[in-house]
Amino acid sequence: MNTPTIVMLIILAALIAALIIIYRQGRRKMREYDEMKERIDAAAQPATILVIDKKRMRIRDAGFSKFVMENIPERTLRSKAFIIKAKVGPKISPFMCEKEIFEKTPLNQSIKAMISGLYIVDVKAIRGPALVAPPKTSRWERIKDRIIGK
Repeated sequence: MNTPTIVMLIILAALIAALIIIYRQGRRKMREYDEMKERIDAAAQPATILVIDKKRMRIRDAGFSKFVMENIPERTLRSKAFIIKAKVGPKISPFMCEKEIFEKTPLNQSIKAMISGLYIVDVKAIRGPALVAPPKTSRWERIKDRIIGK
């Protein structure tokens, strides 16, 4: 065998090994995520909250307590998350949620939410229409709407 063939076989073997490693790590992360989701769903409690504000912001700027900030990894503190500030009883607290929940949550309305710690698992409307996420518009449609002036 000549040298270029050997080099190509070594590169091919390295790429296959890298793909196998990435696949296994991805499966492990998905398994961990599923287990975490089950624990969060098991600990969820219903609460009536008044949504005051909702933003996508850095966790560091969200206003979580010092205890919570100490337990969050530094890398996660720098990342942006979907934060909902809500009034639960007499106290205003920040909550984290997933994108789907963030889009469904109405602003300045009381909602029935399933809360697990500082994480909103599910939301339901108390009054008014059912909560549904607004329809997605493509980037081209948004640009066209800006030009037209809607």
